[in-house]
Amino acid sequence: MYISKISIKNFKSIRSLDLHLSKGKNVLVGKNNAGKSNILKAIDLVIGEADPSWNKKDNITENDFHNKDVSKPIVIFLTLTREMSNQIPESLDFLNNLNGSVCYFPSTDTETLNNYPLVFQSAFPEREPSGQKIWIGDKTYCRGGDFKNFFTNAQEIILGFFAQYDEDKDLKKAIALCKKDYNANTYQILSAVGTLRKAFIESAIIPAFRNPQDQLKTSTWAWFGKLIHHHINQKKTELYNAFSSVKKVSDELFHSMKEDIDKNANVAFPNTTFNFQFNPEMDPRDIAKGMMIYVDDGFNSRLDEKGSGIQSYMIITLFDYYIHNIASINSGALLALEEPELFLHPHARRVLSDRINDFLSKKANNQVILTTHSSDFISDHDPYLNLIVVHKQNGETKAQNIDASSIKMKQILLHKENAEMFFADMVILTEDLKLFIESTARQLSTLTHAGTNWLNAYNISVLNCGGKREFPKYASLLTQAAIPFCIIADFDFLGDGLNSYFTIIKKSSVELDKLNALKSKISALSSAKKITDIPKEYQEEIREYLQHLVEDFHVFLLPGELEDLYKQKPSFNKAQGVLETINQSIEQNRPISDFITTEILEEILQKIATTMGIISSTTSDSN
Repeated sequence: MYISKISIKNFKSIRSLDLHLSKGKNVLVGKNNAGKSNILKAIDLVIGEADPSWNKKDNITENDFHNKDVSKPIVIFLTLTREMSNQIPESLDFLNNLNGSVCYFPSTDTETLNNYPLVFQSAFPEREPSGQKIWIGDKTYCRGGDFKNFFTNAQEIILGFFAQYDEDKDLKKAIALCKKDYNANTYQILSAVGTLRKAFIESAIIPAFRNPQDQLKTSTWAWFGKLIHHHINQKKTELYNAFSSVKKVSDELFHSMKEDIDKNANVAFPNTTFNFQFNPEMDPRDIAKGMMIYVDDGFNSRLDEKGSGIQSYMIITLFDYYIHNIASINSGALLALEEPELFLHPHARRVLSDRINDFLSKKANNQVILTTHSSDFISDHDPYLNLIVVHKQNGETKAQNIDASSIKMKQILLHKENAEMFFADMVILTEDLKLFIESTARQLSTLTHAGTNWLNAYNISVLNCGGKREFPKYASLLTQAAIPFCIIADFDFLGDGLNSYFTIIKKSSVELDKLNALKSKISALSSAKKITDIPKEYQEEIREYLQHLVEDFHVFLLPGELEDLYKQKPSFNKAQGVLETINQSIEQNRPISDFITTEILEEILQKIATTMGIISSTTSDSN
């Protein structure tokens, strides 16, 4: 199984959020403090910690409630979907290994399920739903059958987390489990989940600041503990014999010291002896606790003394090995990572990205959910990449699924420099003017208090799209991501490209009719390279339409072409000419305005800054 949907209410920066996830790689992108980590923390609350004392742990405080509003509960639902292969659902044989029993309640309709407090009533004995309980499991009184038979027709498993303060200001927490069968519109709610909570999906959820001691717990309920105990049990006798030999040597080594301590302690502590050992007692649990991972990278030391990069690699590799060689669940596994790129150089990031892809390739329903600021985890050849853009809106975390499945969208993502658009508050799309726009912006250092790098300070990205025909696919992607953008193009975009742009981004037929009427009226418009190519009697009408494009569509057109901006014409054309000019500006330590006419770009940048509220319209007019 894999997580197909997550629903979060009233948790941290999230008031209400519904996200669809896919098999394969799910990448959450967005700038700092957008709320990406809170989505992973919500998943962790439901399926992360398997500690039997989970309910007693202080993993929820008042600060975890959205805006600290404790009058409403925190509710998190994870929907696990069963994978199908050639119309055959994935096997649930692992459920034969479950012991004990739980009860469930007769079918519940969708409306009741959506009324989430009712789902969690079964978690509190004093508020169990009405209706006859039916027991399932391996006990004689379980007339509902065993676990495997009960879940044979399960298409979805919904796991829920609930936390709320009661009238006495005591925190109540609960985990609920619901089952939905194939071709059924009803659900069955289980009264208790116990081991079932971790039965359907194995998970390793790794936070940004890795701590191997937290991630690699050797207890029998943790995945790493299960991995270590599996290997200990294979060679238990040999291990005991080896430890016995070590104990014998240590007894001989400390014999005289031990006798002296025992003799002097006998008065105060009768019948008490002391021992010095280099190894734990002969108990598999103690042996596992004493196990340490060492890494020799020129200096042999423990894993927790190494850098975060190698720690991440080791944790991922160990989890991968456990899932594909040891785990009893023949279902999918979830690997959730927060900022895997931390403290890694570019090549190491790509190695780690390949390691994640290798984990996904071994099982069709394995799943990865990661947050990142790195293009190495976004610019990917993975055909099943599910990109999710996370951002803040009025202090609340919002998120949008991005359809990046088409070839045109993949072409954008394969260019790593384009990845920064997902972290921007505004994106400027242009054909080849990126470097000129950025250089002109630096000259406008007095425009804002942020100085010469005000584009960076206000999260404004400038992207070269490679031609006016490319604008529609960038616009489509940014529209899906709810990221504002504008276009700066040559004048010929008006007659050759704007019509197609409006059609592809699905602007109203009224707008298309207006443009087509203008082109029919002014025949020169279709081939005009600059505004002066338009007959004089129509130039004012064209200027009015250009202003309409700016105000209603944020499309800025130059009065001519890129080449018309040059004061000193370069040797090369297009992008190479831009690079040549920028290089001359740097080498000669002269402003870009000595080489190109910047007035039109300055005017456009001032309008963009005004639109974003960076400067007031009064300031813009005065400039």
